[in-house]
Amino acid sequence: IWGLSTHPIKDIFLSAAEDGTVRLWDITEKKMLNKVNLGHPARTVAYSPEGDMVAIGMKNGEFIILVVTALTIWGKKRDRRSAIQDIKFSPSSQYLAVGTCENTIDFYDLTLGPALNRISYCKDIASFVIQIDFSADSNYIQVSTGSYKRLVYEVPLGKQVTEQSQIDRITW
Repeated sequence: IWGLSTHPIKDIFLSAAEDGTVRLWDITEKKMLNKVNLGHPARTVAYSPEGDMVAIGMKNGEFIILVVTALTIWGKKRDRRSAIQDIKFSPSSQYLAVGTCENTIDFYDLTLGPALNRISYCKDIASFVIQIDFSADSNYIQVSTGSYKRLVYEVPLGKQVTEQSQIDRITW
């Protein structure tokens, strides 16, 4: 298992695995409820804030968004060639952030539909992305990198925030 995400409301979670499967698990019953084979090793998974969609990042640089009720594909995209390290929906559900081994985070505006056109990306990340997290208002993203740096960027501009007093005022 490479990725795991709990549902925002229900006692279920999803796992993403090297065998290319995403599995839906019931926490209370301790059993698998459903499984879908994506055909490529999966690296990360994240529920949307409402729990109706899930994003899966793949080892080959592709990511897929599934509708949870039927585990059917809503959209998929491959803008990068290396593994997706982390993937997150913004709290507002407007944006999807996709962090990769290519030292980038790409932003997608989900309100534009399943074509998943990249609207911007974060630059000047000195190492690969380990973990990403949106601010509570969806206006910022913080990044943990392979060089053990914490970086903060504006969403969706991708502009780095370096002023510590501004960073200190952000609610995560």
